[in-house]
Amino acid sequence: MIFLAGSLDMNGGSTFLLRVARENFRAKKIDIVVLNSVIDEKIRTELAQYANIIELKNLLDRRFAWCGTNQAAIFLPFDKQKIEKLLDDNEQSVHAMGIFGLVYAYRMAQQFGRLKITAGVYQQNEFLSSASSFFVRQANKMFASLPAENIVFFNEFNRDKYAQIFKKNYARSALLPIGVSLPKVEPDQVRKVSYGRLVSVGNLVNFKKYNEHVIRTVALLSPDYPALRYDIYGDGDQTDRLNGLISELKLDSVVRIHGRIPYSEFRNAVENAMGFIGSGTALLEAAALKIPSITGIESIKTPETYGFLSDVNGFSYNELIEGIKLIPIHTVILKLLTSGPDELQRIGDLCAEKAAEFSIERTVDGFRQLKLTALNVRIKLSLAFRIHFFLSFLLLVVLDVLGIDQKFRMRRDQQSI
Repeated sequence: MIFLAGSLDMNGGSTFLLRVARENFRAKKIDIVVLNSVIDEKIRTELAQYANIIELKNLLDRRFAWCGTNQAAIFLPFDKQKIEKLLDDNEQSVHAMGIFGLVYAYRMAQQFGRLKITAGVYQQNEFLSSASSFFVRQANKMFASLPAENIVFFNEFNRDKYAQIFKKNYARSALLPIGVSLPKVEPDQVRKVSYGRLVSVGNLVNFKKYNEHVIRTVALLSPDYPALRYDIYGDGDQTDRLNGLISELKLDSVVRIHGRIPYSEFRNAVENAMGFIGSGTALLEAAALKIPSITGIESIKTPETYGFLSDVNGFSYNELIEGIKLIPIHTVILKLLTSGPDELQRIGDLCAEKAAEFSIERTVDGFRQLKLTALNVRIKLSLAFRIHFFLSFLLLVVLDVLGIDQKFRMRRDQQSI
């Protein structure tokens, strides 16, 4: 199965690929086509041990290879021999991790015939953008037209949401955990806890609102709990704003943004924390280390949470879901600050038990089964459609660069569709 990845930046998608490739390596290296030149060299180096990394520019007709550095290159002519060999090596099976990957997979099917095109919903609104662009509407329809057997959902909430919006039964779709490599921790191992230390690891982007909520909560609690510290490991377009907030609240000695860390240093950065706050796979990996792990809900405007990971049912833990009880972040952090070592250990043990449901072994087994059960897809797109589709994409880029319409760029931060 060829994985079509948007980039190999230091983010949840890249580290997910790393875990999948490492787990599957006993069988064979997986093939990953990267559609954007944004590649973290440390991720590339580690991932290359378990996967064949192919940059999009190397799959283009050689006359166009010079301009294959961004996702617009998904529309450029193929190097037919290279694509045919890649498809043959992967039994005509292609997996799209996002909207650009899906468009590229459709182009492959248009050119080379019936393929097993599968798509995963890694971000809840990836295929639900409300942007008015013809390109966006048609790309969403491409997702909706895939057989249910060809779709992967990573939590129950997204499966139900897509079923409601597309009015389609996804009961036959794969429901897999967004798997993590569970660390080896002795059952009776007692952690050395740095009392008062809270940690977050992840990209500092707009839809991850919990970083700001925790900073403001720390400001409220630190006068009564002088040992309280909040270490943030990450970077992104919200870094300057969050640093400004830290200064404004006079928390420079209490809250620190350390910048990004290599994936290999995650454990060292978090293992002595009193508590972890986050979303995505970082939360699961921290919980697996028996760290009391607080769910950071994406795009939530209020300083609230579902509580600890162990309080969540099923695989849905970081999306804002109507009907699930919310708890003030203040209350959950205060519980950690007022708990003794035994209670912190108990909460950490419960979080680790929950994290075990998200094992990467379970995920990779699911992908192997998906490769067998997914249906072949034949694509026929008229020349007029393809021209309209491409021109609409160019217009979308222009409107985005000019700041006139950035709904598509911000699709992962939308709270309603």
